Amino acid sequence: MNVMWTAGAKYSVIILTALLTVTGIIGKCEDEKSGMFPDPEGYVSDYAAVLSGSDYVTLTDTCEFLDDDTGVQLVIVIIDTLGDADINTYATDLFNEWGIGHEDADNGLLFSMAVDDHKWVFRAGYGMEKLFPDVLCRHIVEESSVGEFQARNYGEGLINLALRVREIINENELQPGKSTGQSKKDKPSHRINRPGSEEEKDEDVPELSVKDLVTVSKFIMSIYIPLIVLGVVVIFTLLIKFNQSKANTDVHPD
Repeated sequence: MNVMWTAGAKYSVIILTALLTVTGIIGKCEDEKSGMFPDPEGYVSDYAAVLSGSDYVTLTDTCEFLDDDTGVQLVIVIIDTLGDADINTYATDLFNEWGIGHEDADNGLLFSMAVDDHKWVFRAGYGMEKLFPDVLCRHIVEESSVGEFQARNYGEGLINLALRVREIINENELQPGKSTGQSKKDKPSHRINRPGSEEEKDEDVPELSVKDLVTVSKFIMSIYIPLIVLGVVVIFTLLIKFNQSKANTDVHPD
């Protein structure tokens, strides 16, 4: 039996195809974002798997002791490659996405390294910029770690970095929760949660991170997009049946 396609039926097919395409693109973008900013594994996130078990434990223990003793959070992230992305931009986005440091002091430190790209960056939160300005951060890495990195002794280089950071903090007698940077009135502060732990949030002022917003948006799309697609399919099916009925009427007139 021949089916006569109306303009409405054709438009339904086009809309259905477009919706499926958009859904696929959105899903791909979200997967890429989650790949760029996965959940932290703790103080040390070795996504490139370049650290030995003993180095990972030593480095994690050093960072944890630093946090417990001074309140400063040193987070280390190792990835394979960023492709064409800029590592400075990546570090800034990751710093804000994860929320490194304590909210009341904004005293986080982030070291990011892309192994295959031979690139690294060492960043301080606003509360630590006076003690760890960009120039000093770069000097610490070049003095303590670069030689080990070039020899592919990544664990040793990062342990040297963590120990040097601890030395500088101890030399300045930084106490837990004490900020050494600019006032929060001068620069905006970001919510920084301790990696690998759940901190209590202020019930009066709930805060949503970028990751939370993405999760909510994904949940909403997971509900409404299938409904829209289902509606288009139903309309398309009804149009087909209507055309079939019309064709039968034309072939067998009363």
